[in-house]
Amino acid sequence: MLRFANIFIIFKFELLTNQNLFKMKNSSLFIICCLLTFAASAQGINLKQVGKANQYMNVQFAEKDNNGHLYTIDFSNGLNKTNLATGEMSKINDVNYKNTEFLFYYRFKLYSMDKDGSLTEIDPVSGQWTLRSGISAWSEINRPVVVGSFLYAAENGSFYRYGGLDPKSRTQIGGADFYSMGRLIKNDTSLYSMISDGSLYRINLRTGEWNRMGGRKSKDWKFAIAAELMNNKIYTIETNGALYETSLPGGERKLIDTNKLEKGRVLISVSGKLYAITTDGYLYEIEFTN
Repeated sequence: MLRFANIFIIFKFELLTNQNLFKMKNSSLFIICCLLTFAASAQGINLKQVGKANQYMNVQFAEKDNNGHLYTIDFSNGLNKTNLATGEMSKINDVNYKNTEFLFYYRFKLYSMDKDGSLTEIDPVSGQWTLRSGISAWSEINRPVVVGSFLYAAENGSFYRYGGLDPKSRTQIGGADFYSMGRLIKNDTSLYSMISDGSLYRINLRTGEWNRMGGRKSKDWKFAIAAELMNNKIYTIETNGALYETSLPGGERKLIDTNKLEKGRVLISVSGKLYAITTDGYLYEIEFTN
């Protein structure tokens, strides 16, 4: 009787072991399939160097046009133009831009709004320099930004749309909700603000209303150090070097790369391509691998 009991126990143990092995194999296959599916759908990046090494050390301002050019003011206080198709950088003129507070591209010209409130127009082709507004004309203005064919700016918490480059020709948009505008992100039709607590808002340019993205309490962008809007998506570099993509209008975030941009500090899109400037002075085109 004991012998038969031992045989039954051994048989039952082998049966259970085989069942467990079968379950383990099925689980392993399931995990492998999930990993393969994730790998197939995951998106990565390659960094393609544009121009020479160390040409973009300590960039203070970066602006773009619609013709494939990048404009930068760096530690030397010179204004440079880069042809992104060739990587060739050239100096626009010999003017010192140490007093520039804001740099923007508007109706085919560059503009430097200086710390003394004056406004200077720069022809990006000839380098000609023209004073458009004298000292103090724009001294109360904060955060000028061009969206489409209009210049917008804040003053004492209010937000204005300008009919041109006359500081008195303007229309207020919304109420006094613009004391702290955060990091502004824009394209030709939309304006977004990423504030220090990690919240992301779309600013309605007709009403001045702030519409929160990603849910009522979402603060997913707290660690973003650079941001750019391209193809209806916001790309951000995080403090750990990760690159994220936020889809619009829903505000869903997706990790694109974990650390290739650990030295990235500036993101800028030009002619449908995304570029990054790094702390060691490199300019890279970000190539998406999937």
